[in-house]
Amino acid sequence: MTDTTLSSSAMTATPSAALAAAGPTLRATLAMVWALLFGMGAAMIANGVQGPLFGLRAGLEDFSTTLTGLIMAGYFAGFAAGSLIVPTLAARVGHIRVFAALASLVSIAAILPPVIVNPWAWCLLRFLIGLGYAGLYIVAESWLNDATPNAHRGRLLSVYMIVSLGCMAGGPLLLYLADPGGFELFILASVLVSAALIPVLLTVRPAPRVEAPSKMSLLALYRSSPLGVIGGIGNGLVNGTFIGLTVVLAQRLGYSAADSALFLTVAVIGAGTLQWPLGYLSDRFDRRTVLAVVILLAATVAFAGTYTDLTDKSTGLALMFIYGGVTIPLYSLILAHLNDHLRQDQMVAAASGYVFLIGASATVGPIVASWLMDHFGDGSFFAFQGVVWLATGGFAVWRMTQRPAVALADQTSPIYVARMSTVAAASAMEIAQENDDETVEAA
Repeated sequence: MTDTTLSSSAMTATPSAALAAAGPTLRATLAMVWALLFGMGAAMIANGVQGPLFGLRAGLEDFSTTLTGLIMAGYFAGFAAGSLIVPTLAARVGHIRVFAALASLVSIAAILPPVIVNPWAWCLLRFLIGLGYAGLYIVAESWLNDATPNAHRGRLLSVYMIVSLGCMAGGPLLLYLADPGGFELFILASVLVSAALIPVLLTVRPAPRVEAPSKMSLLALYRSSPLGVIGGIGNGLVNGTFIGLTVVLAQRLGYSAADSALFLTVAVIGAGTLQWPLGYLSDRFDRRTVLAVVILLAATVAFAGTYTDLTDKSTGLALMFIYGGVTIPLYSLILAHLNDHLRQDQMVAAASGYVFLIGASATVGPIVASWLMDHFGDGSFFAFQGVVWLATGGFAVWRMTQRPAVALADQTSPIYVARMSTVAAASAMEIAQENDDETVEAA
């Protein structure tokens, strides 16, 4: 039932009947899903500490930067694989079994690194963690989507975004609690993932139906939105590198483990600060123009980082704040641009392709960047990202000459998220389309 239909029927009903027809309030909806949000928050904190912890411990074990890049890439390879495998698996055996099995898998993989100190084993463990988290996100986000009335879906997704960003920022700070050279932090990450199971498995809400996603080839996706695909590849290459190797760079520059993790935390805070203003601008102007400007600004900051003395802590943190602020929000802006060129019946399939594209390209980024850092020095970390953004921004400018701009009234509103599974991406795209349809009807 659409919101328009609901409003029409409610006009002829009594106030109490209209209230009942409108479904639960946002507060009531949050009360129903708070346990799930709490559980996913714990899992996200664990994920936030695991990535930096693997990178730092790899350095302490004298693994080369190239090997460390391979280890960090394992997560994104697993995430890409999980985004394809898990929906089909959940549809076949049930979401509860899948959630419990994958959470257990992540918990086991999180605790084993101090026991099995081998780079190739760690690559496998990171792959399993990435696959597991893809499944956790898909099941949890399906649950949230199923539990939320259409009227509240956008706001609940915003709450989920706040939880996601907050936990992403807070996770690395756990490195202040113990030495990454020990085993305590690995145990803590494992415990947090296990704790995430408790509220999820004890909830009384009926299980959602998780369906295997429809398919849309990357070629078809490219034909619909060339900039959306190329921008997604660039975003994956950069974010895989940035998220995977920032703490490695800081460690190579001589920072302590805790201060190394702080670099990543500050970048996420920068993203949370600039995400809404950039989204607001993309609604008011040709989105391609905003994308091109922000991407080229990200390239400029990246090249500046190549020549900046990052051994000065204040300078390094300021750079990370700005760079995270202009880089991480591009995920949402590119997704919104992609949505501008899709029919509503294409959105779910396109979301699936987009998430896979991001995961696959994020696998390549850390491998290439780490090899460059080993052979050409620490400056390659930002230089690689700068080149990727420069090429992506140049493509954006070129595309502006090949296709007329979408009318501002027809642009979809971006949904501000930092990372999403197939489920949340599809939901965000549908919400944006629904919001824009309602705006047109109201006009």
